[in-house]
Amino acid sequence: LEKGVVAVVAGSAPAAALFFGAYTLAKTELSGALPGAPDAAVHMAAAIVGEVVESVVRVPTELVKQRMQAGRHASSPAAVRDIVAASGVRGLFRGYAS
Repeated sequence: LEKGVVAVVAGSAPAAALFFGAYTLAKTELSGALPGAPDAAVHMAAAIVGEVVESVVRVPTELVKQRMQAGRHASSPAAVRDIVAASGVRGLFRGYAS
């Protein structure tokens, strides 16, 4: 397998579940809170909420994948351990705000 594939596979299903769960909830709540809003605006706002929530899983997954591809770690679990040991859990979100 290519380096980093395990991290991507492990993060894909949880990230998708978070996105669709948050999107569906946000769409329902926004539709009720803004009854006259255009459907497109509600869908766009709900998608933004979904993406923000989903990124909680995607950002660490991408960080581990990139570190694996750069050859900095022997395995995905080792990458997570090393990142957390060096920078704490916040280290998994390096680059989140950029």
